[in-house]
Amino acid sequence: MRRRTVHYDVDIMTTMGRLKLHLSCSLYEDGRLGEVAISHGKAGAVVRTMLTMWARTASIALQYGTPVSNLVSTLSGIQDATGGTLRQPDVPSVDQKQCSSVWDAISMILEAEFTG
Repeated sequence: MRRRTVHYDVDIMTTMGRLKLHLSCSLYEDGRLGEVAISHGKAGAVVRTMLTMWARTASIALQYGTPVSNLVSTLSGIQDATGGTLRQPDVPSVDQKQCSSVWDAISMILEAEFTG
């Protein structure tokens, strides 16, 4: 079964500068989230591996029926140096909001697009 994929260019303006990620979300035919992929063009090997491993784990959890809301609540509020202003004009409800980390930003997008 071929899935439709939605892509998000995620920009976070941090105190260290601009952080740019690419978030891809593959959907089942009924619109449910089924798979997540995250990439960061300038990330080092350790960061790239962490992003990939989280995305793979989240995808497996989704495919085994874990609700998106559970992933969101797990990521929401995580704090690190990657926090800042989220620029996401494709998701107006989160555009220009403050996020506490990359993980918090991802949770905000997933919550806005795939819950409730």
